Amino acid sequence: MAGFVVATDALPVLEAKWREELDRHGIRELHMKEFVPPHGRYSHLSNEQRRGLLEPLISLVHRHTMLGVGAAVVIDEFMQTTYRKQMLRYPELVGSPYSWCMRYCVAQVADWAESVGRRHLIEFVLDRGNTHRSEAERDFNARRADPSMRNSFRLGSIEFQDSAQVIALQCADLLAYELYKEGDRVLSESSREPRGSFVALLRDGDRLIKIAPEDLIRAAFTPTKAMMAIVSLLPAQERFQVLCYGLRSITDEQRTALFGAMPEMRKIYELCLASGEMGKRLDELPPEVLPPDDPGILMPLIRESPGSDAEPGR
Repeated sequence: MAGFVVATDALPVLEAKWREELDRHGIRELHMKEFVPPHGRYSHLSNEQRRGLLEPLISLVHRHTMLGVGAAVVIDEFMQTTYRKQMLRYPELVGSPYSWCMRYCVAQVADWAESVGRRHLIEFVLDRGNTHRSEAERDFNARRADPSMRNSFRLGSIEFQDSAQVIALQCADLLAYELYKEGDRVLSESSREPRGSFVALLRDGDRLIKIAPEDLIRAAFTPTKAMMAIVSLLPAQERFQVLCYGLRSITDEQRTALFGAMPEMRKIYELCLASGEMGKRLDELPPEVLPPDDPGILMPLIRESPGSDAEPGR
């Protein structure tokens, strides 16, 4: 995910000049996928023709935007397996890679606004064709509903617009594409140099980041931390039984990821193996040992548990 911070009064000039440049090249709307062979509408353009288009557009970005932000998630084996399973099982607790990128971008914009003394709330505009629209809107509005979050992260409004009408979304598409290509180059350990268009687009103050794998590992086990809050209130014997059952019932791959997020679980697992304890499910315990179903008791325990997620960028 990527985008630019644009002052409201700068938008008309950016839009007018951007459209002029596209008209000069006979292009109605900039979508970088249209330049990708073999099916892209403009994939036939030569390198010189592409450069003749992109150079003036990048110059417009530099003149009429204040900040570029972008965040990327590496979709590795962990993300394709353990994280995806957790996300599908607990969609309200484990955000998609898209929602993580959005949170990081919002946090970076808020941090920049603080650094330059801009105190007003920020309006966020995303492409209405975004397949993650409902998730992004729900996540944003849930945070905005909390006054401390709204003020800390300058959460004004979120809108979804047509990129054909909102030129800043085409600028964002250009940055997102170049960020993706650069990420692919780095991850593949290619010997080729960064793309000239990426180097030209990036400014010293722009904030493009890759989300740390350990953050995603912690996020994947947010439901586990919620369960741990309940388990921590059980008597010692029942607590050990429930933990043993949970640790034995997951795969080796999931245990490895869990130990990375919550290292203390490795020692408990070793004790389970050494004692031969097979464990019990939570619903197998007698009702009298279960803690009360009280969010006022459980939520502080979740926030204080090891590896609890801090808001990105803070």
